[in-house]
Amino acid sequence: MKKNTTRLLKKLSGNKYNRKNQLKYKVYSILEQVKFVIYQYSIKSRSYRYISPQAYSLFGYSPEEFVTNPLLVRKLIHPDSFGYFKEHWKKLLHGEVPDFYELKVVHKNNGIRWVQQRNLLIRNSKGEPEIIEGVVTDITERKLAEEALRQSELQKRSFLNTLPHLAWLKDVNGYYIEVNESFARRRKLSVKEIIGKTDYDIYSRRDAEKYRKEDAWIIESKEACFFEEKSNNEWFETFKAPIINENNEVTGVTGISLDITKRKQIDEELKLYSKKLSDQNEILRIINDELIRAKERAEESDRLKSSFLANMSHEIRTPMNAILGFSELLKSKKFTDERKENFISIINSKSRQLMQIIEDIIDISKIEAGQIKITSINFSVNDLIEDLEISYNTLQTHEKKPIRFIKKTDRKGEELWINSDKLRIEQILTNFLSNAYKFTDEGEIELGYEMGRNNTLVFYVRDTGIGIEKDKHKIIFEHFRQVSVSQSRIYGGTGLGLSISRGLAEKLGGSIWVESEINKGSTFYLKIPYIKGEKTEKAARHVTEVYNWGDKTILIAEDEDANYEFFKLLLSATKVKIIRATNGNEAVEKSKNKHVDLVLMDVKLPELDGLEATRIIKKNRKELPVIAQTAYAMSSDEQECLKAGCDGYLAKPIDTRSFLSLISQFM
Repeated sequence: MKKNTTRLLKKLSGNKYNRKNQLKYKVYSILEQVKFVIYQYSIKSRSYRYISPQAYSLFGYSPEEFVTNPLLVRKLIHPDSFGYFKEHWKKLLHGEVPDFYELKVVHKNNGIRWVQQRNLLIRNSKGEPEIIEGVVTDITERKLAEEALRQSELQKRSFLNTLPHLAWLKDVNGYYIEVNESFARRRKLSVKEIIGKTDYDIYSRRDAEKYRKEDAWIIESKEACFFEEKSNNEWFETFKAPIINENNEVTGVTGISLDITKRKQIDEELKLYSKKLSDQNEILRIINDELIRAKERAEESDRLKSSFLANMSHEIRTPMNAILGFSELLKSKKFTDERKENFISIINSKSRQLMQIIEDIIDISKIEAGQIKITSINFSVNDLIEDLEISYNTLQTHEKKPIRFIKKTDRKGEELWINSDKLRIEQILTNFLSNAYKFTDEGEIELGYEMGRNNTLVFYVRDTGIGIEKDKHKIIFEHFRQVSVSQSRIYGGTGLGLSISRGLAEKLGGSIWVESEINKGSTFYLKIPYIKGEKTEKAARHVTEVYNWGDKTILIAEDEDANYEFFKLLLSATKVKIIRATNGNEAVEKSKNKHVDLVLMDVKLPELDGLEATRIIKKNRKELPVIAQTAYAMSSDEQECLKAGCDGYLAKPIDTRSFLSLISQFM
């Protein structure tokens, strides 16, 4: 270093401006003490007049090597920067001197460095470029830090943009520092258009003020929080948290927002469903209270009825417990949608179980009151057997057992046609099959029929189940009786099925009985009068369930909002147009519209009841079909509806398939 300075001093000492050169020497001497490289380059001789010793540590070459070989600088410049370097020097020689520029260089040991270079162009008295003086600073560490920061920013942005949710960062003044692509797409803007803006620039004033208040609370409390909001028919759940530096100071707010619209829709549907369940549960609660009171009275007079009521209470409370329990769980947010769908399936299953209990009670009441009506039709017994096989297969899907199902006839493939009440025969045989399945764990269940004596037809269901003691063969057909209380607890049931079946069999002019031995199975028989039917051409048994009534209009006369919404949902897939009337008078007026193709009439309506409204409608438009729908389910109720002019009748609760099938007959 001293030699370099001394050499320069000697060179300058011969100059007539010796004192001035002495001053330059002192300046160079000082600069050689700093870390950066300084140099002086002669444009005329194209050589370095001076370069400080720091060149060795920065480039790996001594100052003497630069002085003796000016072209060494070309070897230093990295190929990535060489074109830029040449362009810079051309501009420099033409008098265009930038403040500084950055280059990538190659150390003598092949290491890569980054430098920042500042240049000064000195002109002679004629204004011609003569000398270039410059300072070269090592900025490698800064460049590496910048690259690390750039990679970190890229990773952060990549992470944010992979999120399907809306994510953002804001400073304490509410200006957006960062947002992800999902956020930008939701606002229909680019990321660049949002950065530097506030909520007031991209939201309505009301929303912006709301978000600003939330952010202010986060900043003041230094606590994270969840927010839920509805915006343009969309629901969002937002998590906001403060950004805190090492000095425990809040520097901003970060947030992530999840679209929960679908979940909210499911919640709304569940609320509607829960309301329906609540109504049903209230009815069931009343029934249960009545049963409990009846139980208390029966305990004083009849042990048998007391036992029945205890069993009935158990049968109702068991599914009710599931309905109420899972209904309560549906309100919780901690369960996934998949779990909640499973809860709904359980609730539906238990509701159907309860409805079957209620139907049994109603049937017993009808039998006791003599209101069971027998409606004979012409039908194929083989078709009936096939329908029962389908029902049995459905039963098997719920609880699969190693049981083989067999169906037999004595007609050698020939169809048997009879005149009788197909619905009631099917009800009795379904009861037989259900019991056979309940009390059989493995083996066979056989369903068949055969011609009996004295012009009768005998159906039977034979199983390989647990069997029945001989002294119990008669009592199982009595009201409220099962073989034993212990069996009722093991296998469930109200004990009404066989009693109902016996009452129906008697109404058909026939009888039922059982043949059974313990551990050898049972055979239940139904014998009815054989009234020969006529073979007719059968309609297709598999009818499409896809309905398209886009060109039709249905008037729904229903005052209960929940029932109306239910019917709307059932009909939504048919594309039918729907008009609503909330009372009888309104139904009469709206039915005058010639575009109305069918009326779905609730019997119990305010102002003017449904039956009276139907009578008036039929006077105005005799051809307009009216289907009654009511919670009254006695046979006399159906007859009263038909007598008033209704063309069809539906008892609540409505079965979807039967509902659409009945409407399709008039569409």
